[in-house]
Amino acid sequence: KLGNVEEDVPLLSFNAIKNVLKKQIDAGQLRVIDEMQFGYLPFLKNNDNMETYILHPVWRILGSYTYDVNKENVLPYYEEDGSKSCPQEYYNYFYSAQTGEMIQAANLTHNSLPLQSIDYIAWGDIKAND
Repeated sequence: KLGNVEEDVPLLSFNAIKNVLKKQIDAGQLRVIDEMQFGYLPFLKNNDNMETYILHPVWRILGSYTYDVNKENVLPYYEEDGSKSCPQEYYNYFYSAQTGEMIQAANLTHNSLPLQSIDYIAWGDIKAND
């Protein structure tokens, strides 16, 4: 069964997301962005013994990210034979399009287990600016 949790949810502006990424670049953690794409990531939400999947709006970044700012080799490079080598840090990273928070890479696995649900923000959750 398909349904909508919310018809519309608030998203951060593109400039706000760029600022989140710029802070990580300035901190030396995010080294390169080769692709950036808006989309949705499915999360599992368990309620009443039923499996429900919630789609959360995200920005997908293909690039190099490291928690160790002293690590040097986190960018793709070409071997002497011309083959491209991508270090483990060169990967798809996901950021909530609502909060700008990075969805921790440890939550994203290469197996078939779905991600556990994260909260979404509805328009009613936002306090009006007076």
